[in-house]
Amino acid sequence: MINLNILAIDDDPIQLQIYKDVFEDSPYDLVYVSTNGDSVPIILNEQKIDVALLDIHLSNHSGFDLAEHINQYHKNIKIIFISGDKSLALEAYNFYPLDYIIKPVNIFRLFQTLNRITYKEHDILRIGVKTALGFSLIKKDNIVFISKKSNKTNIYQCNGELIETNEKLDIHETKLLNYGFYRTHKSYLVNLNKVKSIEKDEFMKSYNLLLYDLEITIPVSKYRIKGLKEALDKQFNL
Repeated sequence: MINLNILAIDDDPIQLQIYKDVFEDSPYDLVYVSTNGDSVPIILNEQKIDVALLDIHLSNHSGFDLAEHINQYHKNIKIIFISGDKSLALEAYNFYPLDYIIKPVNIFRLFQTLNRITYKEHDILRIGVKTALGFSLIKKDNIVFISKKSNKTNIYQCNGELIETNEKLDIHETKLLNYGFYRTHKSYLVNLNKVKSIEKDEFMKSYNLLLYDLEITIPVSKYRIKGLKEALDKQFNL
């Protein structure tokens, strides 16, 4: 089990006191609380924070603004939204939170979510994807690769299922940054666990990937081949 340093931002002092009480005898460390987000960028630079509990409606900031800052500058910090507003749940998933908990806070559910991190289940068992029909949760281990074509992004799964989304490939690269995926080409993001072999294309003076599960060849940019080999070496201790 790993220790977690937790930051909590909520404009309700009573809610912050609840956090102080429940975390006092827990395996988690509540290292910073505030009723506004003014000092959050400074705190994140000065202290190691693993989880941010963010209220959405704040006096000086939106919790979404804080989440955007975290996703941009502190990608390893996990976000849990705590809100009394159910209507913002779908919008909240644009910021890839671990959970969206409605007030009054169910402490058991909060601790369940934190336990997913402490016991290494935070390897993004699923990722959220916006589709034309709404929202899909996809098991990351089922993803073989993701490709960009025109203004569409296609997610190819090992069962042959294809999911189409308008989300940019860059968004999925950010979601899967620390989970064994590599951008082999400007238009391809590949699950390294699905790589069968790398083959040199003498004619094109480039490389291609052969993948498990799908009979398809993925191009590798000559500028990314070194990084790919390093990523595979790190992933599989080659």
